[in-house]
Amino acid sequence: MRLLFRQQRPHLSIQFQPTLRSAVITRSTAATNVLLALSGSAFIALMAQLSFPIPGSPVPFTGQTLAVLLIGTAYGSNLGLATTSLYIAVGVAGLPVFTQGTSGLSHLTGATGGYLVGMAIASFIAGRLAEKSFDQKFSTVIPSMIISNVVIFTAGLTWLHHATSQSWAWTFAHGFTPFIAVEALKITIASTSLPVVWGFVKRLK
Repeated sequence: MRLLFRQQRPHLSIQFQPTLRSAVITRSTAATNVLLALSGSAFIALMAQLSFPIPGSPVPFTGQTLAVLLIGTAYGSNLGLATTSLYIAVGVAGLPVFTQGTSGLSHLTGATGGYLVGMAIASFIAGRLAEKSFDQKFSTVIPSMIISNVVIFTAGLTWLHHATSQSWAWTFAHGFTPFIAVEALKITIASTSLPVVWGFVKRLK
């Protein structure tokens, strides 16, 4: 007699925790998501106007990255990506939402296009990490913000190097080094504010 044994494979599941959006807005509908995407893209556009140029570099200082990280973390991966993508799309379509009220396809295809693409990817990653509660503690939100920034600059520097045909030394000197202090400040702002907001939200529950 042959005995047949069925080997059961363990079922692996990833548990996703509520984001700030779902914690505050408990009933999410298509209408609320549209409103959040519109308001979120408007916030990114507003922060993009906080900019000033760097002499000799096509990449300016902006508040976009801070806005993208906050939106991605608060909204979650899917809505965060959708919101950042909407911001890029309306800017490419002609609305003056990019730095200094500019717009057009050249922002996506030009030297700084990689930073925009990186922001979209980073918003998804920040949101996915937030779905694993990385944004609720200081010890985990800091790595989350650093990882997301690495994604932005990896895409941005790669694109900048290709678009300008400059050396990697020039690329880093004009596309990364001037931003270190400011990005550290942005990470500090996001890393300190998000756990505080979570603490406030939990007290209201």
